[in-house]
Order: sequence, then C-alpha cells, then structure tokens
Amino acid sequence: MKSKDITENLQKENNADNALTEEKFASIMAKSQKYPEFKNYNNVMQTADYLINNALENGNVEVQLSNIQNQIQEELAK
Repeated sequence: MKSKDITENLQKENNADNALTEEKFASIMAKSQKYPEFKNYNNVMQTADYLINNALENGNVEVQLSNIQNQIQEELAK
C-alpha cells in the first residue's frame, strides 16, 4: 500500500474521535520500543549461554560464576 493510499484511508476514518490520524500514528511510532535494544539483550543472552557452557565443560562453575555475572552486567550496561 502506498503512503498516498494510507493517507486517504486515514482521512476517511477521520470522522470518529478515536480515528488513527497521521499525527497519532507518528506519535505511536516515536514512542515504540527500539529493535536494537532487543538485539542487545539477545547478544547478552548468547554470551551468557556461551560462558556458562564453558564453565560447565571445564568443571569450574563455582569459580567462574562471579566472573560470568560481572561480564553480563557490563554487557547490559552498554
């Protein structure tokens, strides 16, 4: 659908008080969550998975747990 079609559809629906106008749509989009933030969480989860699996394979989970926690907290703070 072209933006011209969207504008026309919005104008047709503009008779109702709760109609989605271009301004309301732009406001909603501006307030929406950003994708890169979720991408960062996914990357941190993959890092945590990798570090925990390595610690399990090496048999030193108790020793590495504090280090893993610190690394994850640093990644989340970025």
